[in-house]
Amino acid sequence: MTRYIEVLADAGPDADAQAQEEARAELVAALDELGVDEVRVRELPAPPGSKSGGLTTAEILVAVGPPLFAAVVAAFESWVQWAGSRQVRVRIGEDEFEAARLTDAERQRLLDHFISRTTRAEEPPGGGA
Repeated sequence: MTRYIEVLADAGPDADAQAQEEARAELVAALDELGVDEVRVRELPAPPGSKSGGLTTAEILVAVGPPLFAAVVAAFESWVQWAGSRQVRVRIGEDEFEAARLTDAERQRLLDHFISRTTRAEEPPGGGA
């Protein structure tokens, strides 16, 4: 069954608008490459004083089933590790975690948790498409 996860992806406080956009596009391309069911992006406003010129964080809605979830988490980890200041926060329902530098045990617990919560298809957070 498909489960929607919300991802807050931030290229870091020193990234300008172009760097933010390139980093976001890189993450979306990696997710598309995995073959997830759906990827939607919404830009969120930058906090005051950031270099991004108004765009800092992308909220990415990903529809994914259990077979691809581990690969999606690995894509988040790779994206974060590519540049040390990047951050990814993932929400699955009411649960939230930071997808960076997970141990094998943490990754397995996360996968088990995701699978246990994925008992039925659901509507995207915030309503339908």
